[in-house]
Amino acid sequence: MLTASSDVVAEPEIRALVVEAIAGVDEAFAGLFARAVETGELPAGADPARLGRMAGATIHSLAVRARARTARDELETLIEDAVATMLGPAAAGPPAPSRRGNAPGVERKSERR
Repeated sequence: MLTASSDVVAEPEIRALVVEAIAGVDEAFAGLFARAVETGELPAGADPARLGRMAGATIHSLAVRARARTARDELETLIEDAVATMLGPAAAGPPAPSRRGNAPGVERKSERR
C-alpha cells in the first residue's frame, strides 16, 4: 500500500485501493479501542474512532520510516511516544529493551559510528 503513495495522485484506481486500506486499518484499530472502553481498559470518554485514526497514522509512518532504514531504537521511541500521546504516559510505561534483532541492513543508533 505505502509503495503506491506516489501513484495515488495520478491513478484513481490505486487511490481507491489505498483509501480503502487506510480506512480498514483505522476501523480495525477503532474496534479494538471500543472494546477497550467496554472492558474498562480505557476511560468511558475515550474516542475509539479518533484513537483508531491516530494508531493507523502511526503504523503508516512507521512503515515509511522503516523502509527509509530508520534505526530500530528510533522506531521504538516513536511507538512509545505515540502510545503516550494516545493513551497517556502511564500506558507507555518505561522504555522496553528490544526483544528482536534489527532488520537486515538496519543499525541501532547506538551501533552507528
